[in-house]
Amino acid sequence: MIAFVVSRTTRTSGPIVPLPCPACHDPDAVFTTLDERVKESYLGFIPVNSVRVTVAVCSGCRAVFHAKPSPHALAEAAAASPELAARELYFPASFLQMAVAVIALAVAIFPLVGTVFAVVALAMTWSTRRWPKRLSWVALWLSLAVFPVLVVVGMIMDRLNK
Repeated sequence: MIAFVVSRTTRTSGPIVPLPCPACHDPDAVFTTLDERVKESYLGFIPVNSVRVTVAVCSGCRAVFHAKPSPHALAEAAAASPELAARELYFPASFLQMAVAVIALAVAIFPLVGTVFAVVALAMTWSTRRWPKRLSWVALWLSLAVFPVLVVVGMIMDRLNK
């Protein structure tokens, strides 16, 4: 099956925002902001998905962050309280982080392997606030919930064999 999904990305320049940088810890860092909108459509005219994110780049260390509020809302929040506005910045999730989080959830039902994958996925996604981090937490708790179930099943099987 061939899918004809067309993706259009538009970037609009936003204001320059002074914020403390979470990566280089420069309290006087200046961020260049962009409003990035990605619109996906099937066959070029049937809308499928639309995503908007604010991209902020630190002028000192060139680290790229994402933020949920628009660039202008981020600038207004930075004017009111730079420390609170800096909490809105997060590292974007990479494909590897997303893939490991999904794999961790898939193998969470296997006692030791699931726990190891979940811990690795959580460590990899620690700096982001996107869905891979939440999925890693779910995989960890699911893999930890498997241990007591296996102990109870083992005790029941032991009682039945006597």
